[in-house]
Formats: sequence, C-alpha cells, structure tokens
Amino acid sequence: MIQDIAPHQYNNAYKPVPPKKDSFALYYEKRTCLMKKSEEGMTFPTFADLERLNEDIYENYTYLFSIDDKPFYLVNDINRERLSVYTMENTEVFRTIQPRYLAFAGITATQINRFRLDRKFCGRCGHPTVPSTTERACICPECGQIEYPKISPAVIIAIVDTERD
Repeated sequence: MIQDIAPHQYNNAYKPVPPKKDSFALYYEKRTCLMKKSEEGMTFPTFADLERLNEDIYENYTYLFSIDDKPFYLVNDINRERLSVYTMENTEVFRTIQPRYLAFAGITATQINRFRLDRKFCGRCGHPTVPSTTERACICPECGQIEYPKISPAVIIAIVDTERD
C-alpha cells in the first residue's frame, strides 16, 4: 500500500510537534474513523474543524507521522455533531477509497491507535502505562517496561521458471 501513495512522501520519524489549525486530526471509535466522503474521495478533519467540539483538542493529542511535511495526529474525546459533514466510517473503507495517500494515512493511524489501546496496562506488572514523550512507545512508570508497536511485515512473491513447462 505504501507504493500506492507516490508521489507523496511518508515520514515515520517521531516528531511530537504541536499541531496547527490545518493539521489533520484523526478520531477513532472502535473500528470506525471520522472522515468526510465525497465523489472525489475522502478527507480527514483538521484541528480547525474540530476545535469547537473539544476545547482541549490542542492539549490532548498524539503525534502520528507526516506525509509531505503535513502532520497527522490522533485526537480523543470529541463531541461529534449529528448533522456534520464528517461521519464515522468503517476502517475497511481504507482498502478502496481515494486518494490513496489519505487511505494509507488512515490505516496506518488505525494500527497506531490499536497499539495504544492494547497497551493501556503493562504486560509485566499490570500498572497503567503512559505514552512516551520521546518515541512511539508506551512506558510503565512502575517497572520501567517499554512497549513498542510490533512490526509484522508480509511479503508475497512468485518464482517463475520460464525454461520449464
């Protein structure tokens, strides 16, 4: 899927800079994501779009990554509007929706969000974890255990011998 985002450039470096009004704000509930769908494709809300729904939005966020130097953030606890142009859509939509670079951003953010939700408590001692301020990790302040997102790459190849029938 990353090959489908060209000519856009994905940058996975952890740079927890404060968001700007035009930064993308990704919001998830279970297996759904807040987005606006149209005939041209989809887009995510920006901080400016959501700031009136959550007064703490500029204090309560998680830096995710950037694409073309445009940062993406995970936000929590917004009060969604009933008749908003942004709706909660099943994350399966990222398989087929356009533009591909935003679909890639959505599915990558989904995985980081699931990592954070699954690491609320330390696997060693059971105490609540806290997000690291210097890297993409969850830290147990009680025992010092550090949990990083698991990388599970998959490769599909085909070996073809044209000299045999």
